[in-house]
Amino acid sequence: MKNKLKPGDFLVVALIISLAVISTALFVQGEAEATRVVISKDGEVLYDVNLEEVKERLEIKNLSEYNELIVIEDGKVRFERSNCPDQVCVRTGWISKPGQAAVCLPAGIIVKIVGEIKDNDEIDIILR
Repeated sequence: MKNKLKPGDFLVVALIISLAVISTALFVQGEAEATRVVISKDGEVLYDVNLEEVKERLEIKNLSEYNELIVIEDGKVRFERSNCPDQVCVRTGWISKPGQAAVCLPAGIIVKIVGEIKDNDEIDIILR
């Protein structure tokens, strides 16, 4: 039995390739620079820290019963310690890019990096 490609197969392959190209273009269209760290607990923003203003190690402690320690330094942030049972937040390590987040589910704390798209007027490519 021979497996021949049918016209519908080409259509499916073309659709998959198109979706991959569009997804890639949307994902990398704007290069963002990390500018802020937003720390929230149960949906309420507790801290909104400008990374450019942090010149030395900044510690945020004890936001919940799990006695976590969140550290911000050198344009990055992490959970340094927490008494939560799973330790996923601590094992996440340093985050520094816009869109990255470290989450402590038992405590309900989300630490998120927020950025702004760089204003880049350089020409990347010319199409004719």
